[in-house]
Amino acid sequence: MAEKADLKKQMKELKGQRDTALEQKEHKELKKIRRNIRSVKRQLRARAREAAPAS
Repeated sequence: MAEKADLKKQMKELKGQRDTALEQKEHKELKKIRRNIRSVKRQLRARAREAAPAS
């Protein structure tokens, strides 16, 4: 369960970085951050699938 909390914390940090990059119009950095957000979301969903009972 700690992994999920760590991933959510990481997601919040990435979203803050994304907002900063948007304000500063750093498009290359923005692309990297958005890709990282996508990666973390996929990890969260994978953890949810592992935790969910198979039907």
